[in-house]
Amino acid sequence: MQKSAAVIILSLVLFSLLALPVRADYLYDRSGTLISIDGSVLGDDALAGEAENEVEAATELELKRVEQKREQDKKKLEREIEARKKLNEKKAIKSQLEIKSEDGKFKLKQETRDKDGRITKKEVELKKGESLHVENEQGERTEIKSMVMDRIEERQENREERKEERVENREQKLEMIKDKVKARTDFSLTVDEDNKLIITKLDGSSRVITILPDQAVTKLQEKGILVEGETPELTENEAGEAVYKVSKEEERRFLGIALKFKRESEVSAETGEVKTKSGETNPVKRLLERFLF
Repeated sequence: MQKSAAVIILSLVLFSLLALPVRADYLYDRSGTLISIDGSVLGDDALAGEAENEVEAATELELKRVEQKREQDKKKLEREIEARKKLNEKKAIKSQLEIKSEDGKFKLKQETRDKDGRITKKEVELKKGESLHVENEQGERTEIKSMVMDRIEERQENREERKEERVENREQKLEMIKDKVKARTDFSLTVDEDNKLIITKLDGSSRVITILPDQAVTKLQEKGILVEGETPELTENEAGEAVYKVSKEEERRFLGIALKFKRESEVSAETGEVKTKSGETNPVKRLLERFLF
């Protein structure tokens, strides 16, 4: 009975994959072209889940057919990208893409310029659940998507009575994903003519991101810093540098007493350099840190 149910469920999944249109994502490929695309063509995720092991021969053949079609679509996409790249190089077409928040919505704004200086503009909204896949010159892709985070702040409403209340805020961020490793940021992002990711800071200046989230996390792990499940924040440090930041508590013993200290670590998004400093505001604990770290 369970086996039959699994077969029916998987058959319905396969039917939906073959018969119904799937949610479209966006690809900004190495030719500098922004296109709407079936997101499943870009991914390598399995289609069937746990029920895959219990399917009958006919259903397995159907699954194989779906996988083969997806592989064919991937190869077709690669051929199209190469053709566009050669054509754009021949016509000396240059393009850049901006991802920014406007009126609570993330917009993809592409500007294309040809050798005669003619400019073409394209704008689309990156809706909830949709992703933008940015491809570099080597064909590697970084996924970018919008997300909404609930933030609870302590806000002092009555200064005379010194009362505080918890206020819920919802804030929008961009999430960058490279090889399934995530980082979040408040910055607007731009993809330049060479398909490099650039952040725009609040003062209007920009920084090229040479270290992507997967590389930043690897560097933190090499130092024994990042804890499992923690997502780095791509932000700006006191020196105005673009960095991935994480914070964690580290335990030290003082006179036999276990004490926890907040430590903040950052990875330069430009050089990959790792730095760690105190995150403590308590002056006594800051003093103790000098002897314990």
